[in-house]
Amino acid sequence: LNQKHNKTQENDYEVKIQLFAVRLKKVTGKEWGCRQTGPAVKGDIVLTVNPKLREQEWSFQTKDGILCIQGNDTVGIVYGIYTFFGKYADCAWFAPDTESLPNNPDWKLPELNETGRPVFLRREMFLGYDLGDGLWRMRNKETNRASYGIGVHTGSPFDCHTFDYYAKMVKNPNLFGKTRNGN
Repeated sequence: LNQKHNKTQENDYEVKIQLFAVRLKKVTGKEWGCRQTGPAVKGDIVLTVNPKLREQEWSFQTKDGILCIQGNDTVGIVYGIYTFFGKYADCAWFAPDTESLPNNPDWKLPELNETGRPVFLRREMFLGYDLGDGLWRMRNKETNRASYGIGVHTGSPFDCHTFDYYAKMVKNPNLFGKTRNGN
């Protein structure tokens, strides 16, 4: 439950594909092939782009012992990978330097045919500091400051905490409620 990660290495998409198979092997004890193209065989994980899926959407299908994870783009595929880990392999990433990959040699690839997408377009975690690890944020499907995130920002002139900025521009005091002391 306390494995450190090589952030530079894991930011490469091709490496992420291989690390998916490596992490699933840690959970199951079994070898998993991982491919983007070519004929798949039992025990393979196939990661592909499906332009019919919506933004940030992923799908899982299993057939003949082959797991296929699709996404609208890289973001959808990566979100699909970590949703699969959390939902079907009981894995979790609690902090930037901590992952839980439970040892489960009896794990079997479930029969799947499902599609998913985050409920909220914008997702952001506050860590008490702004130096969060992009890989960790991506694994937890954050959209801001995450590797492969979509970087949704709202508000102007700032991303958030802008009420005081706008309140100073309002000249009509009747638009604001009264305080307890009547002001």
